[in-house]
Formats: sequence, structure tokens, C-alpha cells
Amino acid sequence: MNKLIYEVRQDLSLMKKVKQRCERLLPELPEGSLNIKTSHGCTQYFHIVRVPGQPSRQIYISKHNQHLISQLKQKVFLKKMDTVLNKNIRASEKFLSAYQPWDHDDLLPLLPQKHGIAEPTKYTPYRPEGLRFETAAGCKVRSKSEVIIADALYFSELTFDHEKPTAFGLLPDFTITLDDGSTVIWEHFGLINDPVYRLRMFEKLSIYQANGFYPGRNLILSFDGPDGTISSKEIFRLIEIYLLPCK
Repeated sequence: MNKLIYEVRQDLSLMKKVKQRCERLLPELPEGSLNIKTSHGCTQYFHIVRVPGQPSRQIYISKHNQHLISQLKQKVFLKKMDTVLNKNIRASEKFLSAYQPWDHDDLLPLLPQKHGIAEPTKYTPYRPEGLRFETAAGCKVRSKSEVIIADALYFSELTFDHEKPTAFGLLPDFTITLDDGSTVIWEHFGLINDPVYRLRMFEKLSIYQANGFYPGRNLILSFDGPDGTISSKEIFRLIEIYLLPCK
């Protein structure tokens, strides 16, 4: 997934949650507002109470009544936050609706064939003799763990490729294409108890990060358990967290 789009979506989701909390808290706070004055070096607090059809009243608040002062200060803060959040949410939604990803893979499908733009090159599977396990989607993969992941992606109605070559020389287990055209890579690691395998795993992660793919953003990582098993429930949980909100 495009890094910028991911971060804006994450921030938008957080802002909406904070806004909901503001809207829950504000009705619980006292009516009216706070006015703070300074006289002869002393700070004085006043509770501004407005009654429809009548002039507003300004009621002095004793310094001993810190609870009311604190509540009214919180109300000022929450109302300001709500105003800023409303503005930012509108701006973020407008940005997401207008922003066009500009990576090569995003632009290529948008160019007309009559301009001489070639179709994406079909790739030859690496060591096809190792593709022994058939998935519900009809493709073949290398392990039972990959079958579970492929089937979970298929039944979640996600578009994906198995071992599609990247421009930087790696063959991800799965490359998922989201509805907005962005890409998420999924790597499953099985033999993490093997030192050589583990070293290669860290090398691959370094290459991914050097090319803009980061765990928790546009790179999903899953692992076999110590006994070599895999939890399909955990795989569906990863899909629900990282892929379905962006679908």
C-alpha cells in the first residue's frame, strides 16, 4: 500500500475515534463556559451561564472549587479539539478521494494500449516442481501453510498473486492488490528455528524496508508455531486488521 495513503488513513481513523470520545464527554460537562481574569496579580475564575432569552450571568468560582474549574477547562479544550478534528477529517477525506497513486504499477493499467504500452509481463514460476499444493483459488503453492493463507485471502475476496517477482529481486509469498491499486506484500516464515533460514529472513526484511515495504504498513509477516503448525484463526485476524479496512 502507498505509504502516504496508509498514514493518512490511519490518522483519519484515529481522529474519528477521538472525535467520538469528545462527543461523548462534552454533554457530561457543566453547562456554560469559563472566563479567567487577572486582577492585581491574582487569577480569578468565572462561570459564564447563558439562559435563552436572558443576559448571560457571570458567577465567581472560588479557588476551592477546583473540580468545576477543571471541568470547564476540559470543556474549552474538548470544544477546540472537536473543531480542529472536524476540519482535519474533512481535509483528510477530501485528500483521499482526490489523491492518485503515482508508482509505476499504479499508472501502467491506466495507460491506453494504443499508445504502445505493453501489458504486464507474465512471469515464469520459480522452481515449479515445488508447487505441489493446490488452493481453493486454483493456484499451486509450496506448503500447507501457504494453502491456508491463500485460501483465507481468496475467501476474503482479495486479489493476490503467489510469488510474483518484484522489481528488487524478491519473490514474495503473496502480493495483494487492493481496490485503490496499492500493493501489500505477505511473507510467511516457517523454519525460524533454522539459523541459516533465520538469517535469510532478516536479509529479506532489510531488502523490503530498503524498497519501502514496512511491517505493520504494507508488509504482513506470519510465522509457523514452534511445532510447525499455523493458526488459520490468526491468519484471518491479520487479514481483518491489515487488509479488509483498506479493501
